[in-house]
Amino acid sequence: MGLNNPLAENPGALTLEEMKADREMADALSVRRNARKAVKQVQLALTANRQMPNAELALSAYGGARSLDNPLTFAVVEIGRHTWGGSGSLRMRNSIFGRMSSMAIGFDLQAQNDLRKNFAICTDTVVATVPTATCPNPGLDRGIITLDQRELVSSGGVYAADDIPIFSRVSMTLGIRADRVRFEVKDRLISSANPDDSGIRTLGSVNPVAGLVARIAQTHSIYTNVSSAFETPTATELGNHEDGSAGLNQDLDPQRSLTAEAGAKGWFGTAFRYDVSVFRTGVKDELVPFEIPASNGRRYFRNAGRTVRRGGELGVQADAGPLSVQTSYTYSRFRYVDYAVSGTSYAGNRIPGIPVHALAADASLRRGVLTLSATADAASGMMVDDANSAQTPGRVIFGTGVSGRFRAGDAELLPMVAVQNLGDVHYVGSVNVNAAGGKYYEPAPGRALVVRLSVSRASIAQP
Repeated sequence: MGLNNPLAENPGALTLEEMKADREMADALSVRRNARKAVKQVQLALTANRQMPNAELALSAYGGARSLDNPLTFAVVEIGRHTWGGSGSLRMRNSIFGRMSSMAIGFDLQAQNDLRKNFAICTDTVVATVPTATCPNPGLDRGIITLDQRELVSSGGVYAADDIPIFSRVSMTLGIRADRVRFEVKDRLISSANPDDSGIRTLGSVNPVAGLVARIAQTHSIYTNVSSAFETPTATELGNHEDGSAGLNQDLDPQRSLTAEAGAKGWFGTAFRYDVSVFRTGVKDELVPFEIPASNGRRYFRNAGRTVRRGGELGVQADAGPLSVQTSYTYSRFRYVDYAVSGTSYAGNRIPGIPVHALAADASLRRGVLTLSATADAASGMMVDDANSAQTPGRVIFGTGVSGRFRAGDAELLPMVAVQNLGDVHYVGSVNVNAAGGKYYEPAPGRALVVRLSVSRASIAQP
């Protein structure tokens, strides 16, 4: 699989006043610095499966390369990346107390080798820049090199899980996973004025999971589970220092979470299905992005002491002949519990960037080879920063479309025409959390016409 994207422009985020004036406006600094990126990528993967009596063995391996040329508002970033890895799993069925159980054991291995260079950004299409020692070549967007390092990331994980029948309608799941992630930076820009910033960090965790499922009727079941999770910062997050230094951030820790969930799912006949759940997730050292005024849009990361995420989800699907309706609702009460920055406590505040209420629905009507569809998407507003100083407005947007399925010889044609954001609603698609200078808002597109045609070889029924 390959990808060649020679130009992707970066419009940046806006202030509230800029968004109200023109939602199609691009951030002025992003325009002046001609922020953009070019990406080339290739990836190859191999998989193998072997069926055995009461067991299945699966192995996979992959490798890939990626090049990135990324002029940003604060620097020009160049990355040459090579990745490789593999995984394996063995699933076995055994009899326990006269009932069949399903056990799985496996491993994951991954490695990444990045050659990263940062250059001083010299492009400014509005304000003329005077060539200096930092920008010795007028007309070029990159000046002197400010960072040159090799970033090595490797990880390994092993896991085991077993579904154990307890009673005829009750089963238990027990599992455990151990992970180890190693980050290493080899500084290649060393001088008397620029000391060696090489370093190593190794992060690891062991995470168990336990759950119960009970079938309370032939088509209805209830479940509950408790699980822990472990998420490390990325190499980029570890490499961005607020003071502008290089190397690995030794103070940024991985976030760890513990989740308890309970729910029910089932169906009535063939016409109605449902899935409902509630959850609570406690997180320690949650990774929080932020900017500083002098960063020119560069993002840094810090840990929040503790957060709690409570919520629920409901999904239903109803079918009546050619008509199908699906809807889902999510309630998210996500709060900081123990979090202070520079003596200011944000305990009790909402975690920004996440709506409390979100509802999505779609309906489709099949008529021969055509399908008519309609969609609805509604959400409450999102906080923009840890201080909860502002909130985006909520949104209610609709869409409609028609798609088809046709045969043309050995080919199958799948055309689609759709109108998104039918009412041309002005709303915020995403939030640039804790941005500097009030540039929190990333406007979503207005009314848009989407035309698509997929062509594939039609499957031929065997006699």
